[in-house]
Amino acid sequence: MRTGVILLGLSVLGAISVCGGAATLQASTFTPDPGETIQLWVSGAPVGAEFLWDLNGDGAADRVTQAPRLQWAVPQGVHTVGVEVRHQGKVIAAIEALIVADPYIACWQTISISGNTWEVEVTFRAKTDLSAPGLEIEIPAGWGVEVLDPGNLTYKIKGGIYGFWATELHPGDELGFRYRLYPVSSGLSFVFSGKASGVVGRRYYTVPIAGVVSP
Repeated sequence: MRTGVILLGLSVLGAISVCGGAATLQASTFTPDPGETIQLWVSGAPVGAEFLWDLNGDGAADRVTQAPRLQWAVPQGVHTVGVEVRHQGKVIAAIEALIVADPYIACWQTISISGNTWEVEVTFRAKTDLSAPGLEIEIPAGWGVEVLDPGNLTYKIKGGIYGFWATELHPGDELGFRYRLYPVSSGLSFVFSGKASGVVGRRYYTVPIAGVVSP
């Protein structure tokens, strides 16, 4: 199943979810092929709400709908997508996520809360033949990290997690890596950031890790 992020333990079959306020943004995938049409929709919004969709991350609404659903043919590239939910003239939710439409690599993260910690599972899926797949994951300042399952990733932790798999992948092959973030002090917020890489042909190639931007 092609998925992106599951946040706060909310699982939707064939979809990913990002929570913001009382509403939840769902998508059929965060890692579509270039030009693929995906489904975006908001659940949990009240009747009569209005939805302002920002599809290029510039802060301006590209589409405004009365229905909580949108189809979008995703151009190749990295897209910061946001939706603002308004009801009775007030903004009740603002949700933002990263969609990466790439022909070579799909990499996304699944996030769940356990107490005051965040457990993150990163999935790397090849869309073409590649070698030396790798990850670079930033660790937010003030947060600690614990690797739960390296998934055979050779890695080091120094201001972030840096590693690679000594293997070759073919289209559809997947690898995984799982870690936990925990706050060193209370009241900290953070933004997820990282990239996946591999050697495609003879070229070193990178893409951002898709999914939630800020929980």
